[in-house]
Formats: sequence, C-alpha cells, structure tokens
Amino acid sequence: MKPLWHGIAGAALGLAAYKVTGSLAFASVSAAAEILIDTDHIIDHLTQSDKPYDIKAFFSTEESLKWRKIMFVFHSYELILLMAVAAFYFSYPLLWAAAIGMLLHMILDEIGNRNIPFPIRMVPAFYFFSCRLINGFNANKLIHRLQEQEINIRG
Repeated sequence: MKPLWHGIAGAALGLAAYKVTGSLAFASVSAAAEILIDTDHIIDHLTQSDKPYDIKAFFSTEESLKWRKIMFVFHSYELILLMAVAAFYFSYPLLWAAAIGMLLHMILDEIGNRNIPFPIRMVPAFYFFSCRLINGFNANKLIHRLQEQEINIRG
C-alpha cells in the first residue's frame, strides 16, 4: 500500500482513538505506529539495494524486486502479538495503541498488496516474521514473479 494511504489511515485511526479514549497520547501513538512500521522498508532498502541513497529507487517496486533478501522486521504478526501480550501483562495502554496501529497497517497491507495486479505473488504467510526467517529471508522463496497470463487472470 502507498505511504499516502497509510498516512490517511493513521490520521483516521488517531482521530478515532482520541474520540474513544480521550487520550492524546494514545491517539498519537496509534497513528504513529500505523505509519512508522514502514521504517523497516528503509532498513531493507539501505542494505539490499544497488542504489541505497537514491530516493527514486526507494519508491520503485521494480527496484525492490531485485533484492535477494527481504527482512521487513516490523511487518510481523508475531511482534504485534508480543506487544499485545506485554500491554495486557503490564497494563500499559500505549503498547496497546502501538499494537493497534501496527495491526491496522498490516491489515491494509494484506488487502492492498494482495489484491492489486502486481507482477508478483507473495507466499500466503509472508507477513509472519517466522515465515521469512524459515525461508532465510530469501526473496525468491517469499515472492514469485507471475507470468503475463496470470497477471491478466488476476487483474
């Protein structure tokens, strides 16, 4: 999903969280977490790209399809679950806010990145960190290029 849409979703989440909780801190953390989860794209770009300091390359899907490894350490259902457990155990509302923001981001990525006609198909468990770890973060095992006829069928 494009950063602009995550910005809009983060702002909407922040407004809704403020309306429900009355807490500016909770609203801010949930909105920020929805957006800042994408900082892991920067880490991957800097370590995997042939053009790590080229802003145009950073926003290029074609460029990221050249990567040999895909880590995306923050895009992880396990991390969100860990945060929710810690929030419950320690009764810390701001961890709940971060977990909620990250979960919304992941849901939007699941919908957006699986339902638009990309020339790729991610493995079903792509957004589980354990899946990426088990596959050695190997891009060829995690993302498959579609043939032209498959793109026309899906699109």
